[in-house]
Amino acid sequence: MKMNEALSPARPPTAKDNLSRTLLVRLFGLTLLLLLTALGVFSYFAINVFEREILPEIHKKAALVGYVVRNDVLRAVRFGLPFDGLVGMDGLLDDALSDNHDIRYILVTGHDGKVLYAGGTGGSAAARLIGELPPSAFHPTPAQSGEARTVRLSGFFDTSVPVVVDAVPVVVDAVPVVFDNAVPAVFDNAVRGVIHIGVDGDFVRRRLTAIAYDILTVLLVTLLVAFEFLFNVVMVYVAGPIRRIEELLRKGAAGDLSWRTQDTGGDEVGRFARVFNALIRRINEAYQEVRQDAKEAQAAQIEASGVARIQAALADLDRKFRLGAAGLQEMANPNALLRIRIPFFLFILAEELTRPFLPVFIRSLHQPDLGLTPQMTVGLPISAFMLSIALITPWAAVWTERFGVRKVFLIGAVPSVAGFIGSALAGSVLDLLVWRSLCGIGYAIAYIACQSYVAENSHAKNRVSAMAFIMGAVFTAAICGPAIGGILADRVGFAPTFAISGCLVLLASVMISRFLAVDSSSTPPLATAARPGRSGSSVARMLFRNPRFLALCVLTAVPAKIILTGVLFYLVPLYLTELGDSQSSIGRVMMVYGLMNVTIMPLIARVANRLTNLPHLVGIGAIVSGIGAMSVLAANNTWLVLAAVTAVGVGHALSIAPQLVLAQIVCERADPTISRTAALGAFRLIERFGNIIGPFLVAVLLSAFGYSWAMAFTGALVALGGALFLIFMALDSTGSVKEAVP
Repeated sequence: MKMNEALSPARPPTAKDNLSRTLLVRLFGLTLLLLLTALGVFSYFAINVFEREILPEIHKKAALVGYVVRNDVLRAVRFGLPFDGLVGMDGLLDDALSDNHDIRYILVTGHDGKVLYAGGTGGSAAARLIGELPPSAFHPTPAQSGEARTVRLSGFFDTSVPVVVDAVPVVVDAVPVVFDNAVPAVFDNAVRGVIHIGVDGDFVRRRLTAIAYDILTVLLVTLLVAFEFLFNVVMVYVAGPIRRIEELLRKGAAGDLSWRTQDTGGDEVGRFARVFNALIRRINEAYQEVRQDAKEAQAAQIEASGVARIQAALADLDRKFRLGAAGLQEMANPNALLRIRIPFFLFILAEELTRPFLPVFIRSLHQPDLGLTPQMTVGLPISAFMLSIALITPWAAVWTERFGVRKVFLIGAVPSVAGFIGSALAGSVLDLLVWRSLCGIGYAIAYIACQSYVAENSHAKNRVSAMAFIMGAVFTAAICGPAIGGILADRVGFAPTFAISGCLVLLASVMISRFLAVDSSSTPPLATAARPGRSGSSVARMLFRNPRFLALCVLTAVPAKIILTGVLFYLVPLYLTELGDSQSSIGRVMMVYGLMNVTIMPLIARVANRLTNLPHLVGIGAIVSGIGAMSVLAANNTWLVLAAVTAVGVGHALSIAPQLVLAQIVCERADPTISRTAALGAFRLIERFGNIIGPFLVAVLLSAFGYSWAMAFTGALVALGGALFLIFMALDSTGSVKEAVP
């Protein structure tokens, strides 16, 4: 009885027994606490230091502007012009204000405090405030008459620069003017008046707020990147191996001793895996010896009852235990997708860094006369990037099937790095066309390679989750990239940011080279070999004749890319620049798109895995993004642009992963010989046309109707496509794409 109890399968472990999950939760909590504490302390001291440093710098700048204006005034007065009767002072003050947008007013008062000349929008309010103060409040003694002083008025920082007429010679064309008389009476070193330069008090608050937003953005991005790396490292090197060992022990407790695990290296888990594998091998060898001895004993038996007892004992042993008679099976790696997520994240992050400033950067370059409007010329490099992706995508799919993910990814890194370095050195739009095309070639190759890896490492029941998992890396990069890219563009400039992108691609290449090489023994064939199937051209021709595949592409996928590249990548940075937002602010607005996807897409993936009608998610997502883009018609301000970007992010979170799964389902139902890689390649080929025409279409609308109407028309096009797709699917009588999973 005790022997039977010992040989009976053990109970399956509960959630409380899952050591790897507990370890992961505790490690994440500790990391979060440490990062928040460190970054919080750093942020506090950084804001305090900036606040202490910014006010003196602002006062110095205001004083410098005052000195420049005073020198021009003194030049006129030394020619004998009356101080209170100077002509052209309004233009002089307006010129000084036009170059210093943080200065609200410049006032020139007489020695009695009366305003003689004024410039700027805050001049009237400041004049009343200054008029209420005696001149001694600013310059009480002649000894202080040459110094600039700053006081706080209601809503302004007022820097006052005295106008002292002394006996300095007047120089005209490098020749000093010599007066006939002695020093005129006007040159008596007395204070004739005061120049007041007013800096908006809200300007300081806005600068401090912008710095605080930048610090919070860096905090958020740091947390996301840290958790992205931490999650992958823990799952690949700690939790993943522990879970595999846990599964092996569970199988062993149930009597299945035919499995071995992968040797993960020289750490504790790796040493345990080697000992466990050796134990399993010895058990199986002993089992084979027992069976051989039993066969010999059976052959030596004379009585049939002895043979029957031996056969019964062997049958009972086979019933209770499963041993590797034909060799041990290796436990599959459940974390295969994790090995590619970090390199994929870094590769996408490199491109996302350029999103918030690329249109502004293009507009700053030399624009040749191509017969296009300035808006269309700005869209050329963006469209060239997307065109390169569209042209290379079918070939990338074929190369991936032929050479494997690792080699193809490394091939794609070469033009990407060259493109980023060349973009940093570009001097004209035509130069940038070439370099952005190279970036597009590398992007397409690496993207298709990674997406194909995911398709082949997933099965029917988790396709949506697998696609959402890898797309999570894309949208995490879409959060981090624009935010950090905007800050970098503000702080270090456009060219260094392009160079940083190139370095990220190199880092991703090193990681993909190592990670996939390590996992090559346990990954499915796609990582090292090709899967048979049709050629890319025959697949494309067949799918172009499939109405359901075309409806999915033309009515939802292409419009989604139009609004992505035309509105988010092209129009939003220009629109926000027109509204006066900084590059950092533009990056924060654009990061909301990725934030919505990262937040919502995993939830949608869980729901979609249980749904039987994925087209509803695709159509509704298109309608949501389109209607959101139309919201900017209400007013021209940053908040409505933010609302539009949020809606586009929500709509794409609803539809992108189901789109990719539907494309595979439609292709498999149309022809089972079509591989998933070929299906995704054909889908991407059509989808990329939306990327290409998006900037041009929006540029034409922008030239004709302005920013808000261009965005609204594009949103209406996308919403109409989503509605037509839902109608088409409702009228589809075959039902061949209504099943989310076979």
